[in-house]
Amino acid sequence: MTFDHLRFIEVELQMPLMKLPVRTSLIELERARVLLSPGSTLTEAQLREAGEITDIIAPNLFHAGGVKAAAAAHPRARLWGPAGIKEKVPELPVARRPGSRRLAV
Repeated sequence: MTFDHLRFIEVELQMPLMKLPVRTSLIELERARVLLSPGSTLTEAQLREAGEITDIIAPNLFHAGGVKAAAAAHPRARLWGPAGIKEKVPELPVARRPGSRRLAV
């Protein structure tokens, strides 16, 4: 099964005993380009190669490592994250909680 609107950016994260594969999902919608769970090892060049991004999503606090770099590469993108994201990554601009108009706190 293929999905024309779904692409992946794959990198590796060097761990003490092995390299761990990390996958970032890029979802192309009619009016948006969403970067889901940006990998912490993505370079600025890789983030820019993704094209114009409208939304960046940290699905949970564990998968938020690359959000800061993605936000820097795509400063106009809306940031979405779970409650507690501002404590986990205090340098982030304002983030919104999925399913809510409230800001993540």
